[in-house]
Amino acid sequence: MKVPEDFEPECNSFTEDEHEEFLKWIAPDDPVKFYPEFFRTELLHPVNVVKHFLTDER
Repeated sequence: MKVPEDFEPECNSFTEDEHEEFLKWIAPDDPVKFYPEFFRTELLHPVNVVKHFLTDER
């Protein structure tokens, strides 16, 4: 996705336990931790197909 250099998303939402959420654009190779962790690998190696991800926590 291409966005203007000065673009800053705004988010004014809170979680169910009243923790404030925020949005921030980051590069896939940025060392900051983000979730889900597999996104880092997926974003560093994009492919031209649709993928469906499923987490089974049984």
